[in-house]
Amino acid sequence: MDETITPLYQLPVNQWPVERVIDGKYRLFQMRAEAAESDCRKLCKSIEEVRTDDFWKKLADTWEEFCQEFYGYPAQWIEYVAEGYKKLGSPDKPTTAKECLAVVEVAAKADPTLERRQGQRTDLQPRSHDYEVKQERGSDYLAQRIAEAAPEIHQKMLAGEYTSTRAAAIDAGIVKPRQTFSVGATTEPGAFAGQLFERLDQDFLVQVVAILNEALG
Repeated sequence: MDETITPLYQLPVNQWPVERVIDGKYRLFQMRAEAAESDCRKLCKSIEEVRTDDFWKKLADTWEEFCQEFYGYPAQWIEYVAEGYKKLGSPDKPTTAKECLAVVEVAAKADPTLERRQGQRTDLQPRSHDYEVKQERGSDYLAQRIAEAAPEIHQKMLAGEYTSTRAAAIDAGIVKPRQTFSVGATTEPGAFAGQLFERLDQDFLVQVVAILNEALG
């Protein structure tokens, strides 16, 4: 009997094989986090999924490390957006991260206990310091991963043979190299699609197409 296999992009993230998540699929997490500026629904759904059965613990030692490596944002910012989204009633319409943060900010000012718990912050937008901390801790985490997975590359990194921790991580196979694409006024859709097809893996492309279809539908 033929069995229908559900494509990965249709499954909750916590049902994906861990190796497939690690194998470059973190880009999908980053896309959802970056899209939160205009609509944070997919980000919040993703947060809920990775917290199911503590799935994120299979990918990082701490929640902070997971948020930094996979979402590209400090855990505190991710927490605030998710909390604000819930306070808004998890609306089924485009909701910006700014709207979610504003709700949390109002709640923090109204509840002194909540305000103390959040470190007396009244501006919940990420600050430059947040990104500096994220980059510093992210580099330390990558260095630890390199030391465990590829000691010889770690030694070369310490000896200054790599321009950055990320470069060493790419050489060690821990991080996928970033792909860049240029789009101009004369770029033809067919040619651009060809670039994507040649340089990105099929599973990732299927996920991107599914997200675009849902957004345009």
